[in-house]
Amino acid sequence: MLTVFSPAKLNLTLRILSRRLDGYHNLCSCFLRLPYWEKMTIMKKPQGDRRDSVETYGATIIDDENILVKVLREFRGKGWNIPNVEIKLWKTTPPGAGLGSGSGNAAALISWIEGITGKKAKVEEKTAIGADVPFLASGYNCAIVGGIGEKVIVENVNFKYTFAKLILVPRWSCSTKEAFRLIDELVEYEGRREEEACMEALDVVSALNLGEKIGLLPNDFSSMLIKAHFGYKLFFECFERYGALAWGISGSGSSCFALFKEPSSAFLSAEELEGFDEIGTIIVME
Repeated sequence: MLTVFSPAKLNLTLRILSRRLDGYHNLCSCFLRLPYWEKMTIMKKPQGDRRDSVETYGATIIDDENILVKVLREFRGKGWNIPNVEIKLWKTTPPGAGLGSGSGNAAALISWIEGITGKKAKVEEKTAIGADVPFLASGYNCAIVGGIGEKVIVENVNFKYTFAKLILVPRWSCSTKEAFRLIDELVEYEGRREEEACMEALDVVSALNLGEKIGLLPNDFSSMLIKAHFGYKLFFECFERYGALAWGISGSGSSCFALFKEPSSAFLSAEELEGFDEIGTIIVME
């Protein structure tokens, strides 16, 4: 039995650039990896046992919607010789939290499959599983991405500091489909350019490397989510009181986060936030 740790990510910036004919959206975002986010074990089943077993702990996921089941089905369908497996997955955060943890699970499983088969999955094959799977399957700690999230524009964005990250998962949920529907109504896409969004992301990275306070990070979903959920305002005020350099919402929600230079400040902020009933999960990563 093999134990595998899978990553998640934060969106330090997120700009929606256009709606595509296929219904997806072109975007530009700065992804920051959260390593060792969740754990799973993988065990090959004996020959003759022709059924996979995927068990999830900490969240309820229907088999037909389980991204690990999708990975096995898709790659076997392409002729990859993958043995039947027993997988146990321990979730840190629920699906739809805006952290890409499901895609991180998929990326880890794909890496294992590549190892046992000696094959390498193409970017488009990973993208068919999830738009952020190519980044999460890469070795990048931070990168600026485009397309629907699969295209790396700037590789290996480097930070001068190792920031302490305080991550909150509220008890409310945010529908990605509904969020994009509202964005289509609220945002004027004409004139939005990938180059400008990329430069904005690089400016954020530069400011953080100088230790400058940024405050609310650029995310096109932020204003409507803050308006819909007053709790975000309270969380952000708490982040600021304890000296966070930057804070924001990851993806289309519901998770939010803050970056601190001092881990002690992140822990003090987390301690105060423990009193909020609206928060389901609080995580500090140094």
